[in-house]
Formats: sequence, structure tokens, C-alpha cells
Amino acid sequence: MKRILALILTLLMVGWVFVSCSNGQKTTDPAGDGESSSADAPSESTGGETQVSPSPLDPIISSEKITSSSQATEENDELAYGVYYLTTKSGDKLAFQSGNVKINSSRETDARFTVHQKTEDGGYGIYMGDDESRAISFHEGKSKLYASQEKYKLSDASLWQITFENGFALVQNKANGGYLTVEDGKASVKERDEGSDGQLFVIEKAAKSDRFDEYVSKKGNIVIRVDYDLTGNRRNYLTAEFMQLFADHFQEAYEAEIALTGYTPYDVIVIDGWQDQNIVAGVVDNYNTIVVDKKFMATELKLMPLRLRKLNMYDMSFALLHEMGHMFDSQRAWNFESEAWTDLKLCYVVYKMTEDHKKTDGFIYGCAPADYRGVTECFTYETLDDCLNIHAHKGAMVTVYGFYGAAREFLLMTYDFGWEPFIKTFHWFQDNGKTQSDYERLDRFTTFVDKLSEYAGVDVKEKYLKVSWPIFIDFYTGKTNQAV
Repeated sequence: MKRILALILTLLMVGWVFVSCSNGQKTTDPAGDGESSSADAPSESTGGETQVSPSPLDPIISSEKITSSSQATEENDELAYGVYYLTTKSGDKLAFQSGNVKINSSRETDARFTVHQKTEDGGYGIYMGDDESRAISFHEGKSKLYASQEKYKLSDASLWQITFENGFALVQNKANGGYLTVEDGKASVKERDEGSDGQLFVIEKAAKSDRFDEYVSKKGNIVIRVDYDLTGNRRNYLTAEFMQLFADHFQEAYEAEIALTGYTPYDVIVIDGWQDQNIVAGVVDNYNTIVVDKKFMATELKLMPLRLRKLNMYDMSFALLHEMGHMFDSQRAWNFESEAWTDLKLCYVVYKMTEDHKKTDGFIYGCAPADYRGVTECFTYETLDDCLNIHAHKGAMVTVYGFYGAAREFLLMTYDFGWEPFIKTFHWFQDNGKTQSDYERLDRFTTFVDKLSEYAGVDVKEKYLKVSWPIFIDFYTGKTNQAV
């Protein structure tokens, strides 16, 4: 079996901690003090519907890559996540070269900008390229645009308000209130000049990338990017149709997290699995992207159609569900230990998806961490207690804290009284405006247990946590940091 590895990538340039924990590879945030953005309810916009095979069990091979893209919208002055061209009314196209903002490059790739909405920070991040190498920022002292190495927590100088006026977009810098302007072949930030065509931009969706395949769920809230060479192999049955189906299934997983917690961290979540990374997978606060190493992404995805054929079960990817679950914990008042809590929430996801599909196609949904790589090793809601009990031989939740084991303590409760008390407890925190900063770490835990007991009509501590309670207390108070 693979060892449980701790992966923490320190972002030296911005001073942020990138939390990486995937498929049995755990990284804890003992203080639980990360930051996160919030967003409105999920959009119902469609990113171009794609027909999928009605029978994914068949080894359908398609030579045509199915791709779809989020669409820009002027409704409510909001721009959807995506890759765009920014062209002035007078015809000058914004571009970048060697990390500098330029005008009218001869290369199409230089003119591609990825736009992220940063709701909590009150603006958009405009990043260079499909790989979002750097953010466009305005240097007040030098009065010029430059490529900031900020990526996740953007300063006001790297945030932009985008509003629409008579079909054109105005791009305003949050730091100084000036507007993105193109004059005399140069880009800068200046005061509003209603007579300047160089301040009026046409923002249009960029052409399909030649660097990755993109699959967007029909409702538009999930974007999955994978390496071009991933699909189309007859031996692994991973077709473009199957990838589109997985994007739609992950949309259901996203909606299940919202139903459980009452919280929507981002309108769009991107799974970026087409690049080499120095981590397996991870997320960082205030950034709507799950970063996945492309080799691990390929390994994870190729198991899915094989498990479907062998087990008649859809594998939802423990790794990807785990990382998305962190997004639904960040800065929430229930976030006393996100490594365990995200695994509990993914148990709800596979439960709800299976229950929902009993009414339609009857398919079962499951997942498995990296400790289980066999085609026949995949766990349903009913068997996830066995999966999460993998460290029982190490004394998990009897003599030492266990990340899987802690999640299992609460999963076992759902077998007795169901998920409704959990839903009510999560929603109580959210409906009452409670956030992580309202409680010390131990208080987050005890408050959750108290509310859960109230809604379940049973003393949870006394009935379910009598043995493990001292383990929880010692770990959450910092008396010990030992864990398995």
C-alpha cells in the first residue's frame, strides 16, 4: 500500500500555503485559518450542451474531441470564468510577451487571458494565458501595467472591475480607480475619458486551446481540463463521451456539497489536470481551481471506465472529491479539521448521487483513495466505512488521531440516523452567518457535536464518541499532533 504522505507546497513568491492532499495523501492545516472567497448560488448558464453516449459501458471511441466553453454574459454585469480576447473598440488587441503587457502580438497564444471572478475581493483576476502564469497588475509608483506573480490572493492592484456599457466593457483597476486604456500602441491605466475608444473593450471567448481538451458540465459550473492525448485509447475506454459524462457527474457532486452545507464557494470550479505539477493534487484559498498533476490525473481517470465495466459502478475519484470538499470547508465555522471533514462530505456525495440515480438509470456511485488502485477496489456509501478503517491496525481513533478514522466516526452515525441531522447542522452554521473566525478550533468541534446531537435527538458524544472523544480533544487542542 502507498504510504500516507504529507504534501505542503509553500508559495515563496506570495507567502501562501498551497494545501495538497489527495487520495490518501494528507496535509493538515492545524490552525485551520486559511482564507476563502464566497460566491452566489450556482449559475444555470449552459456552456454548450454535448450529447453523450446513452450506454457508457460500451467501448465507444470517438476521434472527435468534445469541448465546450463557459459563455460570457452581460447580465448583471458579470463575466463568466473562461479564456478571452480583450480588444479595444478601435481594434487594438491586448497581449503579453515575456511577462509584459503588449498590444497586437502576431501570436494568438499571446492574446489569451484567463478571467477569474474574485467575488469576495470585489473584482476579477485577469491572468496571462491558459496556464494563468501571471496576473495583470498596475504599478502605481511606475504608472504602468506589469505581470504580477500574485496568483491566489490578489492585491487590489491586481483586481479589476468589469462592467458593460452599450455593448462594450470597461475594465477598472480596484487600487486606483483608473481604467485600462490603450493609446498610441501602449496599455496603461488612466482616468475615465468617455471619448476614448481605447477604454472600451470587446471581450470575446478565445478560440479552443491547442494545449488541452476541455469538458464543461451542461449547467456550466464544472470545467475539466485534461491532456490532449488522454482520450481515444481503445484499451482504457476513456473516450471524449465518457469525459463529458464525468463532467456532468461532477456537477452533481458539486450540487450535493451545496445541498449538504448550504454554502457555495465558487460559481465555477475548474479541475486543471493537463500540466505537470510538483504536487499530486491540491487547492488554495480564494482560487477556484483544483490543480492536479497530469500523470496522476491520467491514472485516476483511466480507472473510471474500467471500474464501470467491471463493477457497474461510477468511480467519482476520491482525490477530486476530496479536494473539492476543502473548498466547502474553507473559512466555514464547521472547519475544525478539514482533512477528515472533506472525506465525510464525499461520503454524502456518493450517497446522494446513488439515491438520486435510483430514480433514473439505477447506477451506483463510489470512489477509492490511492491506497486502493485495483480495478475492483471501489467503495460505495455502504462500504466506505471499511475503506476509512484502513488504519485501524495503527490504533486510529483508539490510541491516535486518524484522518480517515475521524471521518469514519461520523460516517457510522449516518448509518443509524441518516444525513438529515448533518444537513441541519451544517445549515445552522451557514444560516446564522457563522464563520471560522467566530470559534476557536475546539469550540468549532464541540459546537458541531452539540447541534448534531440536538437535531439527531441523541447524545452523540455519549453514544458514538465515548472511546474517541479524548483523541479528538487532544488533537484539536494541540496537546498532540500525532496522526495516521
